[in-house]
Amino acid sequence: MAGLAAAIALRRVGLEAVVLERMPAQPQVNGGLHIWTNGSKALDWLGVEEELRAQGAPVDTLVFADSSGTVLLRADVAKLDRRYGHGAFFVPRGDVPRTLLGQLPEGVVRWGSTVTAVREERGGVTAVLEDGGEVSGKVLIGADGISSLVRRHLFGEIEPRSLGYEDWGAVVKLEHPAAPPGYYPTYWGPGTRLGIANIGLGRLYWAAALQRSPEERAAGATPKIEDMLEQFRGWPEPIEAVLAATPPDAFYGAHIRDLKPMKRWGRARITLMGDAAHATSPNAGRGVSEALEDAVVVARNLAELPGLDDDGRVAGALHAYEERRRKPTTAVIKLSRQIGLLGKWQNPVATAARGVYVRAITPPTVMSMKKDFKQTL
Repeated sequence: MAGLAAAIALRRVGLEAVVLERMPAQPQVNGGLHIWTNGSKALDWLGVEEELRAQGAPVDTLVFADSSGTVLLRADVAKLDRRYGHGAFFVPRGDVPRTLLGQLPEGVVRWGSTVTAVREERGGVTAVLEDGGEVSGKVLIGADGISSLVRRHLFGEIEPRSLGYEDWGAVVKLEHPAAPPGYYPTYWGPGTRLGIANIGLGRLYWAAALQRSPEERAAGATPKIEDMLEQFRGWPEPIEAVLAATPPDAFYGAHIRDLKPMKRWGRARITLMGDAAHATSPNAGRGVSEALEDAVVVARNLAELPGLDDDGRVAGALHAYEERRRKPTTAVIKLSRQIGLLGKWQNPVATAARGVYVRAITPPTVMSMKKDFKQTL
């Protein structure tokens, strides 16, 4: 998604772009995406926000509650939307890359192009492909994910950090009065949590955090829907109904990792964006929105140059992009990691303390959301 967004943004400011995509074709992906206000503004700038918003559902109210249903935190996102615009929304994950791809002419995305090496030159950069081909340009943007080859070229091996749990979930065709459009609750219990979001058109997306040992992961054993029903039995509606309605083939999971915030993202004519630069856990629902904002900012910075021939000016524009984006993305990584660690607390004393802590951070959390809405892209 970061690469597609970057290509659209660069073309909008008059710069040609090629996306080297290692996938042989557009993949089918599951799950839902939480688009926060900065992501909404970026999608608007890219010309696709209205289309995507129509395919999803708004986020009007964010709620953290315990497994008995007692509310710990409530945020009126709709109020901020009415005042400042560009409210948050949920959309099926696959709709975002598909919609972005529709904005690009045939041939901009070169499917099945695996980059194996990078060569830096005066006045340009060359990507060496697995098939022996080469693609040269004035700037290389590494939007190649948490295991980025471009990042490895720049800084050597930087291992992602395990958060010690997995996220499992699904998109379910189901309408339920306890999961209306606009209401996004996350329920916290001992050592686990589960969130449900209405993503529009009669679909609900749910995701649960499960602690599984490295040995369990190595053995390849995966949880079953029956296990989930047993674990979350008695939790607030509509959790059991949603789990019971989940088809086994729609149920998927991933081990959760992030990157320690980096002090630099680039060098000379190369920079990073999205997960390659600032991979975050999904707990704050901000990863994709940060990548979308990256794309807009880097394109605007390059557009301010009289051309891309001067090595120093290009490096300066990319460095200015990194300086602008590093602080907010670092804050997202830390917030999301903190939420994830809170969710791992299991004993009764710790879970009670978590409830007190979450209630205490409600005012600053709401103020931070207000700041997000007020900021211009």
